[in-house]
Amino acid sequence: MKRLTFALATLLVLATLTVVCAQAQTPAPTPAPAAAAPTPAPSKIDRGDTAWMLTSTALVLMMTAPGLALFYGGMVRQKNALATLMQSFIIMAVISIQWVLWGYSLAFGPDKGGIIGGLEWIGLRGVGVEPFDTYSKTIPHQVFTLAENVLSEADLSGMCNWDVQHIFEESGNEALWMERLLHPPKSHPPSR
Repeated sequence: MKRLTFALATLLVLATLTVVCAQAQTPAPTPAPAAAAPTPAPSKIDRGDTAWMLTSTALVLMMTAPGLALFYGGMVRQKNALATLMQSFIIMAVISIQWVLWGYSLAFGPDKGGIIGGLEWIGLRGVGVEPFDTYSKTIPHQVFTLAENVLSEADLSGMCNWDVQHIFEESGNEALWMERLLHPPKSHPPSR
């Protein structure tokens, strides 16, 4: 186990160094001449931004599924470790389904009263591969949706998996209600 941990830490350090070195080698952009009336730049997908968002999403997903499960599994008796691992994975699956059906729309949909989003994007209807300028001008809207889904899973898996003495149904219900009631207003950006 120590060798695996060391190998993963080494890979993480090497990946970070590679990214830092690649960024250091890019030349600084030259300033553009001043224009009389600035016009908003059209949205354009940047491959680097998209790759970084997907990499970050994968890292958070790896932290959530096996990382959080093993963290909580190490805090309980050996006979409860598998139950803790199973709880993490099932909470992630249930929250993903709920996020796709209505969670993303309520959290990031068009503003309704400054507290919550509307149901215009229910079932991810209208969420495409073009950037959505309100959230990001350089990554596809679906990538933003995926990243926020994984962050939502990490939040709720960490909050609801803290006590192995919970009956599993209680933990699942707690995650569902937290996703329904607390996460959309917490994640909803203020009106612009």
